[in-house]
Amino acid sequence: MSKINVQIAEVHSNQEWATDPDMIEVELDAAFLQKAEKCIVFMRENDVNYMCIWWAFDYTLYELADNLDDEDKKEKSPVICTDGQEYVEFEPEYRLDGCHAKIYKDGDIQAVLPFKHTDDELWCIVGNVGDLKLKIVIEIKETTA
Repeated sequence: MSKINVQIAEVHSNQEWATDPDMIEVELDAAFLQKAEKCIVFMRENDVNYMCIWWAFDYTLYELADNLDDEDKKEKSPVICTDGQEYVEFEPEYRLDGCHAKIYKDGDIQAVLPFKHTDDELWCIVGNVGDLKLKIVIEIKETTA
């Protein structure tokens, strides 16, 4: 089953006491999208606004490489995000308690990363189910071509 990695450079947080990542990359597969579609059908039939699937995504946190000197950049192996900027892995000052999928009735999916020892959380929009399914189809075609 094909997997895709989605890079999100628009990360939100409700905490103000530490530095947050500049980008989050989540991994998802076709099986997750099938579950999300079932959730959407249920929500539309039952007038539910959103559902959550716990521990839905593997994820990696990143910070802008511009924040580091050249030596640190070499050590951390920068990656180029879809926004064209260089990022390096980010180690937060806090612990996170998973990466959950919040699925909305309109098909939008949000990644929610709650903090382990507070009520704070990070979140970002992963995309819409239809668009993510198309990305997986394209990935399958590219890997089999």
